[in-house]
Amino acid sequence: MIKIPFKNESIRIPKRYKSLIDEINQFEKLFQELTDTELRSKIFELNNEYQKHQDLNNLITRSFALTREASVRTLGLRHFNVQLMAGLVLNNGKIAEMKTGEGKTLVATLPASLNALSKKGVHVVTVNDYLANRDQVSMGQIFRFLGFNTGIIQSGMTPIERKKNYNSDITYVTNYELTFDYLRDNIEFNPQNIVLPAFNYCIVDEVDSILIDEAQTPIILAEANAIESPEKYVFASEITRYLEIDTHYKIDEKNKNVIITELGVEQVEKITQTETLFDRENPWMSFITNALRAETLFFKDINYIIQDNRIVIVDEFTGRIMPDRSWGEGLHQAIEAKEKVPIHPKSTTVASITYQNFFLMYPKLSGMTGTGKTSEVEFDKIYRLRVETIPTNKPIQRKDLPDLVYKDQFSKWNAIAKFCNNISSTGQPILIGTTTVEKSEMLAQLLSEYQLSYQILNAKPENVRRESEIIAQAGQTNSITVATNMAGRGTDIILGGNINFLIQKELYNILVFAKTELTKIQLKKNSDNFSKIVNLLNKLEFENQFFQSEIKLFEYFKARSIIQQNQSKYQKLIQTLQSLTKCYSQKFFSVLLSVINDEKFLKLSDINILRILQENDRIAIPTLSYQCAIRFMLNDLKSYFQKPHNQESQIIKNFGGLCVIGTERNESRRVDDQLRGRCGRQGDPGLSRFFVSLDDNLLRLFGGDKIQNFMGNDLLDNSPIESSVLSKSLTNAQKKVEERAYQQRKTLFEYDAILNRQRNIIYFERKILLNKSSIESDILGYGEQLICNFLTNQQNKTFNILEISKFFEYLLHRKIDLKLLERLKEDPNEMNIEELKIYFFQEFWLSYEAQLDIFSIFGEGLDIFRSFEKQIALSGYNLMWQDHLEKTSLLRDAVQWRSYGQKNPLTEYNREVSIMFQKQQEIFVYLTIFIILNVSIV
Repeated sequence: MIKIPFKNESIRIPKRYKSLIDEINQFEKLFQELTDTELRSKIFELNNEYQKHQDLNNLITRSFALTREASVRTLGLRHFNVQLMAGLVLNNGKIAEMKTGEGKTLVATLPASLNALSKKGVHVVTVNDYLANRDQVSMGQIFRFLGFNTGIIQSGMTPIERKKNYNSDITYVTNYELTFDYLRDNIEFNPQNIVLPAFNYCIVDEVDSILIDEAQTPIILAEANAIESPEKYVFASEITRYLEIDTHYKIDEKNKNVIITELGVEQVEKITQTETLFDRENPWMSFITNALRAETLFFKDINYIIQDNRIVIVDEFTGRIMPDRSWGEGLHQAIEAKEKVPIHPKSTTVASITYQNFFLMYPKLSGMTGTGKTSEVEFDKIYRLRVETIPTNKPIQRKDLPDLVYKDQFSKWNAIAKFCNNISSTGQPILIGTTTVEKSEMLAQLLSEYQLSYQILNAKPENVRRESEIIAQAGQTNSITVATNMAGRGTDIILGGNINFLIQKELYNILVFAKTELTKIQLKKNSDNFSKIVNLLNKLEFENQFFQSEIKLFEYFKARSIIQQNQSKYQKLIQTLQSLTKCYSQKFFSVLLSVINDEKFLKLSDINILRILQENDRIAIPTLSYQCAIRFMLNDLKSYFQKPHNQESQIIKNFGGLCVIGTERNESRRVDDQLRGRCGRQGDPGLSRFFVSLDDNLLRLFGGDKIQNFMGNDLLDNSPIESSVLSKSLTNAQKKVEERAYQQRKTLFEYDAILNRQRNIIYFERKILLNKSSIESDILGYGEQLICNFLTNQQNKTFNILEISKFFEYLLHRKIDLKLLERLKEDPNEMNIEELKIYFFQEFWLSYEAQLDIFSIFGEGLDIFRSFEKQIALSGYNLMWQDHLEKTSLLRDAVQWRSYGQKNPLTEYNREVSIMFQKQQEIFVYLTIFIILNVSIV
């Protein structure tokens, strides 16, 4: 058991948290004296106490102290007081803003353990599969020590695997998988395939990235649909060559849109030989608009890359590829036509939801980030989340130098390369943040001209595979790392490099070399039928029997020769391994021999060896002998490399720490702060500086008239411009973009909030049907509802017996007695509606019972009918909602024009969507009844 003495931490903690933290520290002293078994028994006590009182507030201090002690005993990590404060903030349903390197991952274990006591489930949401897996394996040791079970959701899992993992006490999952599981659950036909339990508590890591950046567009579950015509996309792409900017179309870069002029419309109509581009039978406008957008606003290695002959979107906020996503409304197909890759079918929206409305379904929500304060207003207004800044464990020593502004791109990039050359000459490590794949590779070429070595990390697959290693070693002496946006990388940059990666690589090379050489020897044995020869040799050695025959004598010497050859090869391998490991401890070599002679180890693939090395420190108690040996060797290597690593780390600190360079200001201040935060972690020194040019997109589009005046001046000097006007313009430009983006998200949220009410109704009703074994009562209810609505509507019309009879004959699939309908009249012009309702109720019940009787004749026919009517109703909900989403999408675009008529588009949308929803429900009821009453056994 690892013992870490209690230390008084001098960080200033706000008064509202100080008393709780002091109490946690008092419990820590008590829990340090307990055995592992006694410590676990404390968790059972908390469980029992919660079951009695159903109140977590009285358990906070004890739970936090237990989790801290479990962390010390499993991972050797003790939560700092500031981390306890962050845990309390998270448990209060707030956002904890913690600087990079302050241990957000470890903080999440505190509220997660506490809320797991309720047995209602805790979801820890991360931004990618790598982080979800890493955190579940490492932090899971703490939870398992305390008696909680953990789960992880990864892409490619089956519904059974997902359901099992979601039912864990604590589940690690990406925002992408979580939202799509929710949408899939609500179009499911088999209740056994529903994977998500009821929502309880959610902790969102990189909360600003998920709830702000990725909340710009709704999450859409789509399925492939028949494409209108691939030729149209190709033809539209060719047509763009005959259209001129400003004459035939205008580009709106701010809104990423293209507006076709009247001359442009005439030109396209002439080329396509159509009377109008808006013809319903042969529409062209959407194809031309998307083709122009693809040509002028979406670029390779900026907005997307081409991988395996497919267009793959690059996330503008994280720099990661999104292989499972596509642009909607035909834009993706237009880009495919532009790049001359296979055009995939256009997708149809089956279900959708915004991140705003999705995460608001959690009764308790909290989040962690390094940069949340600048978006505090949005978090509060939309998610009802307050942001609290957590003090750092050690004072920040990072220096943020003022921006250097250049007149154009050429001057700026040359200045960056020259700056890197000067800094690199001192040995100080450099991290350069770029915004696109194209710019990262262009800068790499400039660095090559200065003969500087560098590592490049962008969305291209060959670089993504080495992501963690590249970032982990970005703090080594003389290293230069060029990376696209750094949000959510999940790996800390340690000065001097990450020693864990270094020793893993060293041991991996030794083990793989030894296994490969041993495998060659084994292959030689097999090729000479070695086992049979050895058996024969054993027989011949008894009583000198080999002298009885020349053949036996020959076989004996042949077998002995093979053994000697293999023994010679083995001895050479041992000598080589000895020379490779002679600088390590004496025990290291003997432990290494025990590993390479373990048959189970020899059966491992190289990838599995690497996985064992990477996850070894996350396994609480190794179960296999070679795992124990590998842990010893890793620890031995760590003690060997630790001293030179500490020396290199100190040298880099003397240089000034990691130098972070921003190649342009991002549209969001948060993204800039994320890049700056990569240096100066845990009290280390660091340096950050941004290089800006007057023609950067941010200043060009949002800088205002003063920037345009600067650009209009003839600036001959390549030296940076210093001006308070420029600095203010940069800040104002970012604020403009942030405010604009916030308004877009707010509008998206407001429109989806209207749909969300209807979505909740549909999903609730559908869920009730899904969990029923028979929906007979619902079908009868639908029938009565349909009859009442139809007859009520007839009251507002001129009474027509023939119209009523035809409607019900078609619906009920049976003859209607017209004479009886005539007798139900009270006078020539008025109908007794109540009598009519009773009559048609009876007719409907008779039709339904007749269907049941017909199917019950055929063995299990009644069960088939019950299943059939349930599937029809569930399918009806799916199709109704799918059609509703398509119509509301068109409506939302249409109502925007009503603002010119002094009408509020949102109010108009609300009114018309409500009417549409009511009509959709009526259509759903009619079609469900019609299909069920008219189906027949063939």
